Amino acid sequence: IGDCVFNITEEFYKDETPCFEGKIKLENCKKGELEVKVVARKLVPAALEKRVDDLQDLVEKNTNSIEELDLTIKDWNDKNTALETEIEQINTNITNMTADIPNHEKELKDLETKGEELAAEEKKVEEEIAAMEQQLVDLKKEEETLQKELEDVRIAEDKKRTECEHLRKDIADLKKQIEDKKREKKEREEQAAKEREERDKREKEKLNKPQDDAKAEEEDDDDDNIELKAPTPAGSNDSSEPLVKKQKAADEQGGCCCVIL
Repeated sequence: IGDCVFNITEEFYKDETPCFEGKIKLENCKKGELEVKVVARKLVPAALEKRVDDLQDLVEKNTNSIEELDLTIKDWNDKNTALETEIEQINTNITNMTADIPNHEKELKDLETKGEELAAEEKKVEEEIAAMEQQLVDLKKEEETLQKELEDVRIAEDKKRTECEHLRKDIADLKKQIEDKKREKKEREEQAAKEREERDKREKEKLNKPQDDAKAEEEDDDDDNIELKAPTPAGSNDSSEPLVKKQKAADEQGGCCCVIL
């Protein structure tokens, strides 16, 4: 029935811009206008994109924390290895000293058989044995202390390992959330595209339907405007007037108005 153009600028997509509602004059036709109502908004999920950025920053932060914890665990493992080496050395010393005690005791017995001449030497050996026994006690206490420190190191290591496992699980959950958000965004975009395509299709059908209705209405008007003329009276010589003629439509200028909401 005619053509019309509605130009949409970038300002039209802003939230403060009101919708357009009014009539647009049709072109390339005798007469007519089209009543329309148009609202335009951008389909940009800004909040969703911000949430994805925040989750990615959190993943990066947790990754850095895991790297720092891995370095801490490595330091504890190095200390643990050094303590184990020291404990092994102490145990070796204890074994050697324990093996030396019978020898000194035998030497003491030999010295006792020598009598009073060897009393001073016997006393010296007894003092050495007492010192070694005291050293053995001290070494055992030191071993107990080191064993306790080793146990504390193992407990701390287990705790750090547990923390790392929790952090890795949190990272996996965050990655899954990011994938879900991306999939949700994609589904929304696809749904919006599908709705836009269906809307364009409906608008096209609505625009084509008035054209078909107007054409059918013109055909009906042509049929209704045909009238029969009375026969010419007898004796009349005017035979140029037809018995049936098609009258001109009362209103040659027709218009069509359709409403699109």
